[in-house]
Amino acid sequence: MEGIGKFIETYNVDRPHQALDYLTPEQVYTGQTKEALDKRRKGKNAARKKRRKYNQEVA
Repeated sequence: MEGIGKFIETYNVDRPHQALDYLTPEQVYTGQTKEALDKRRKGKNAARKKRRKYNQEVA
């Protein structure tokens, strides 16, 4: 795929949108919103726990 087709694919499939809570239009259109937000929340929580543990060990 070239030109405008590649741009449209990137815009709808690969590029998160601020207005869509940083999800892609494809995720919203196909109903993957809850799963994507849950996955993001779990990743943030894991990173937060890792940072907290590291900071407690360093202090």
